[in-house]
Amino acid sequence: MKIVYFGTPEFSAKVLGYLIDNGIDVVAVVTAIDKAKGRSGIPTPSPVKALAMEKIPGADILQPTKLLPMVDTLSSYDADMFVCVAYGKIIPEAVLALPRLESINLHTSLLPRYRGAAPIHRAIISGEKVSGVTIMKMVKELDAGDIISVVETPIGENTTFGDLEETLCVLGSKALLTALYGLENGTATMTPQDHSLMTYAAKISVDDSKVLWESTAEDIHNLVRGVTPSPGAWCMISVRGKLRRLKILSTLISENAYSEAAPGTILSADDKGIIVACSEGTIAITSLQLEGKKPTTAEEFLRGFPIDVLSFIS
Repeated sequence: MKIVYFGTPEFSAKVLGYLIDNGIDVVAVVTAIDKAKGRSGIPTPSPVKALAMEKIPGADILQPTKLLPMVDTLSSYDADMFVCVAYGKIIPEAVLALPRLESINLHTSLLPRYRGAAPIHRAIISGEKVSGVTIMKMVKELDAGDIISVVETPIGENTTFGDLEETLCVLGSKALLTALYGLENGTATMTPQDHSLMTYAAKISVDDSKVLWESTAEDIHNLVRGVTPSPGAWCMISVRGKLRRLKILSTLISENAYSEAAPGTILSADDKGIIVACSEGTIAITSLQLEGKKPTTAEEFLRGFPIDVLSFIS
């Protein structure tokens, strides 16, 4: 079985590695252009490109800015299937039609819910209790193709974006391999999506990641989980009268939930965390990072900054 693989980030690189390790013949990889990183600005290959260079040195690595001019090149590989995992660009219909069997995609949600760029983040932020991966046929519309397979997994009350992404990477890799062989031998089936149930998972912006103390404790906890470790939840805090940016790394919903204090009021602090009033309930900040400082536990943070010199800014 010959495939052309479209992908860019670390998640996609792990899936690609799994397919290669399980005997899939990857004849070409399509990924994003090298990007400058760090202070030196040295162009750095995407995780998918780096893995391909290491594990399949004989495969072509394509980094086009546009895909339509690559139709002849992609057609020349005579691939059985095109596989897309977090490539980062819309693939034109003319490209999707090239492989002998299908063009398929691994999406990290239970489609048709959470189509789009940030399905894992949005599912956790929304307080979902179940997530999963969907293997689907690729069509012109975003994440709208027929479903080949679905694998579900629970979301724990303290599961973070990073935790769930790791779980879905493992589940998705296995589901994708099974789908490839099912399509090859003709046993795979396809089920149309119910488009009336569609929801959209827009990319997370900086403003989306800001903690608003006027929210409920549950909503704030879900936000922190949903953007940890990236892009990270943040708020503004006054430290000895100086306004600083604070990254909130982990939280717990406090057992002592009731408070008449205004949202954002620091109620107390102990070895379990900094207890803050919300519009409904209270939340414990258990680890955090002040701008310019290293990540720390709340207990360690309070040794340098007692609560009487701190106040949150809405």
